[in-house]
Amino acid sequence: MTVQALFIDEHRRLRPGASCTLTLSITNLGPTEASWSITPIGMAANWIRIQAPTVTLAAGASIPVAVDIEPPQTATTTAGATEIIVKLVSLSGLDTDSITADTTIEIDPFDHREVHALQPVRRGRRRTTFEFLINNDGNAPANCRLNLVDPTGRLDGMFDPPSIGIEPGSSALVLLRARARTRIARFSDRELPFRVEAAEPDHPTVSAAATMVQSPLITPGVLVRLGGLAALIAAATAAWFGVIRPEIDTIAQRAVDERIAETGADNDTMPPATTAPDGSGPVETIDPGAEALPIAPRLEVTIPVGGVSADSYEVPGDARFDIVDIVLMNPNGDLGRAVLARGDETVYEWDLGLMSMPNEYQPRQSPLPIAPGETVSLRVECEAAGSLDADGCQVAVLLGGTLSGR
Repeated sequence: MTVQALFIDEHRRLRPGASCTLTLSITNLGPTEASWSITPIGMAANWIRIQAPTVTLAAGASIPVAVDIEPPQTATTTAGATEIIVKLVSLSGLDTDSITADTTIEIDPFDHREVHALQPVRRGRRRTTFEFLINNDGNAPANCRLNLVDPTGRLDGMFDPPSIGIEPGSSALVLLRARARTRIARFSDRELPFRVEAAEPDHPTVSAAATMVQSPLITPGVLVRLGGLAALIAAATAAWFGVIRPEIDTIAQRAVDERIAETGADNDTMPPATTAPDGSGPVETIDPGAEALPIAPRLEVTIPVGGVSADSYEVPGDARFDIVDIVLMNPNGDLGRAVLARGDETVYEWDLGLMSMPNEYQPRQSPLPIAPGETVSLRVECEAAGSLDADGCQVAVLLGGTLSGR
């Protein structure tokens, strides 16, 4: 061997993107002058530049040659120990042997991470999904945890996956299922800006911004539909109070009249009314020898809300009243309590609010006898008026039956 080549530098550390210069010492060990070419080889050959790619030396002479090292700041620049190798090839024709010289440098790791929002803006009423791309352009593996950052606290979400490992030069896709916290009714869009961070201890944190546009919870279409529904309810209410309910009252009254007519009631055959001994009003009398005559006394109470009132019918002293039909009438749908009593004895009791129809028919399998001189009364407690334009309750009861002598 007629040539010697050695790197005379100590061990070096180098960060990708930076540069350093090593010194290669070449000595001609032969008896004559000779020339050599110097070429970098190996995995790091693209990083190496020889300042004097050819040298000529006299016998026994030496020369230092500068070798520049500049590893690029890319993911392909592997961190750790890297071998630097150069090859010397004889150009004089006297020596066909080739030799190599090598040394080792330490390549430091570096971070170059990025977060990209593939959909910077997404729209949703309460939820939507964002996609984020995490790039690792550094030369060391990345193990990042994803965090949602919203200083206003109006948004939260869940990542899929919540943490991710990425090799140098690779990328990974992460989904964020975002959800707005508040449910208040709104009539316009609301922007909810936030950031997504990729964090790892002892490494810089990177982030990307995005915005969720929350659609209004109450849209003009919903308002139109609600208005139409309100108009329909108003029309149905007007039809109930203006047409259907009065017609039901009429039908119920007609049914009572027809039932009385079926029993042979005739106004012309009713006994004449006379005045009670105490002068309190007319009282019906009947011939004890005559057959039973149908009658239908009506007890009616009209009182203000919160009041209590009663109306009564007293059977004549020489007759007995047998009640066979009872019709409770609550035309306005008032709320309260009604009691039908025979003297001090309660016969029927109604909760007016539970009535499904304006008139409630109570047929009896056996007549309810009211003795001569006894009183049957209707007592009403008014809790609330069923009509908006009324300031009290109006409740009545129609008692169908027969009046007969003792």
